[in-house]
Amino acid sequence: MGHGIAQITADKGLQVIAYDNNQTSLDKGIKMITASATSIANKAVTKGEIDKSTANTRVSTLIGNITPSTKLDSLSTCDLIIEAGPEDADIKAKLYTDLSKILNTKTILASNTSGLEINWLATKFGRQQQVVGLHYFNPVQIMRLVEIIQTPDTPKEIVEGLIKFVKFQGKTPVLAADTPGFIVNRLLVPYLASAMALVDRKVATVKDIDTGMMLGASHPMGPLHLADYVGLDTCLYILQNWTKKYPNEPAFFIPDGLKEKVKQGKLGRKTGEGYYKWKGNAIEGPVE
Repeated sequence: MGHGIAQITADKGLQVIAYDNNQTSLDKGIKMITASATSIANKAVTKGEIDKSTANTRVSTLIGNITPSTKLDSLSTCDLIIEAGPEDADIKAKLYTDLSKILNTKTILASNTSGLEINWLATKFGRQQQVVGLHYFNPVQIMRLVEIIQTPDTPKEIVEGLIKFVKFQGKTPVLAADTPGFIVNRLLVPYLASAMALVDRKVATVKDIDTGMMLGASHPMGPLHLADYVGLDTCLYILQNWTKKYPNEPAFFIPDGLKEKVKQGKLGRKTGEGYYKWKGNAIEGPVE
């Protein structure tokens, strides 16, 4: 998610600092940005929208707008930070505490979290009014929606500024309160879990479940395909957080099959196997 957010922001001419505390992960992210930007530019050439020279210039300009860094202090002068770390509460809590020590009093800290409370993250940062949610969807370069999540402490002018920023990125903003999963994931994640539970109960095969929802509900992608694409570890993190905080909510449960796959390191697209076998971004077939 981080590399996609960095790409679309740099593509609009803004200066971006791409931070990761792991050099290997940072290098991988920059490589993915370069590959994605090149692919988009080449498609524009194929369509006759631009020539090859313009395409090359567009890619090099975009990459030139991004400064990679493994030093947290490099973020100290940023006006807006969009955090897209793992859906792990402990990791995010430490990051927000560390950021509170280096950021100036005007920096807005936005989380791309799918399932953690924005207000809880704000308590770790210590400046409640400056922490909001900016929830992008994967793949960021293609998906048009961004959820803006506000807390009771979020000033109106910050919300208005973020609406303008999201539109400037070429996305469509929607506003949501700070509730579990906001709008999309509050509906989506229990749906994905229900599909996984059907597999556990042997109600239908992986392929037939996905085909059923694609052809029966006009969804562009089946729930198990989507879960693999998102990352089964991410799905598990979200459900673990929700079931812990809301134990009496029947819509929040963790399928046994999901726990087992994550335990085995079968996280979906990112590891090459989940509910499907993957080769890069392409599905080779379901795991039955």
